[in-house]
Amino acid sequence: MRNVLSQAEIDTLLQSLEQGAVDTEDLTKENVRVRKYDFRRPNRFSKSNLSALSLIHDNFARQLANFLTAYLRVPVTAKLATVDQVAFEDLVVSLPAHTIAAVFAFTGYGPGIINLGYDLSIPIMDLVCGGGGDVPKRGRPVTEIEVNMYRRLAAYMLERYEAAWKDSMAPSCVLQSLETNPRLVQSIPPQEMVAVVTLSLTINKVQGIISVCLPFMTINSLINKPRADAVEADKVDFRERWLERRKTLGQATLALTAMLGAGEITVNEFLHLAVGDIVAVDKKPGDLIDLLVEDRRAFSVQPGVMGTHLAVQIVASRLGGEE
Repeated sequence: MRNVLSQAEIDTLLQSLEQGAVDTEDLTKENVRVRKYDFRRPNRFSKSNLSALSLIHDNFARQLANFLTAYLRVPVTAKLATVDQVAFEDLVVSLPAHTIAAVFAFTGYGPGIINLGYDLSIPIMDLVCGGGGDVPKRGRPVTEIEVNMYRRLAAYMLERYEAAWKDSMAPSCVLQSLETNPRLVQSIPPQEMVAVVTLSLTINKVQGIISVCLPFMTINSLINKPRADAVEADKVDFRERWLERRKTLGQATLALTAMLGAGEITVNEFLHLAVGDIVAVDKKPGDLIDLLVEDRRAFSVQPGVMGTHLAVQIVASRLGGEE
């Protein structure tokens, strides 16, 4: 379809506007999709970061379902639901009441949180205690006994979460605390942008959501920075290259010159030099002299004799000094 109008089409359009056959408001309206953007809270996660998180947590969902099926002895299914980025304070407000937040840390990288809602935490604890895994009709806070029971389960979940990351890297996850009020979490600033990964979990006939919260600083350290083993491999490779080059350079020959002394004469004196003339130098008998390596002063040496050969003994280094 042509994007440029002919002169005849332009004249016809202008004539229609003058006669009122065409509404100018219809011409200004366009089907433009507008998306709100908050510059105070910019999107800091790239599409590649979110894609990598999707793959990792899809693996985590499968491992979590297998573990909970064996641990609770009931059918459990888990699948990845969404991967999004929000401000941490917005996430805290959106969490349901009586949420248990397992605050953990990737050793050497940063913090993270796994949130388990009331609709899943109570059935899980009920199944662990031998119950049927039903959700109470009336909501209630989680007791201290249930929190301590969940602590062991959270440690098991972190083992599976750590294993899910091993395909891309091998971080160590350490459980730091359990909070029944996510607003009390101090390790993440309220305005920090976080990646929120939600997993849809079905335990027996109960459905709920597990959300994993990872701050930008943690993701940036985990995904965007080079892995420790890769850095170590680079160090080993550099060391091997250096040893190889050192071996090659070790076969090169260098010219050594022992300079007994230096003096100054005029050009006229130089032109009249003859056999038997004496030239004064700046060294006295017993003084150290300079040893030149490829015409550069490198060492201060003591002249002497070794067997039937003249020799020098290195006394001090002048590398990096005045040439």
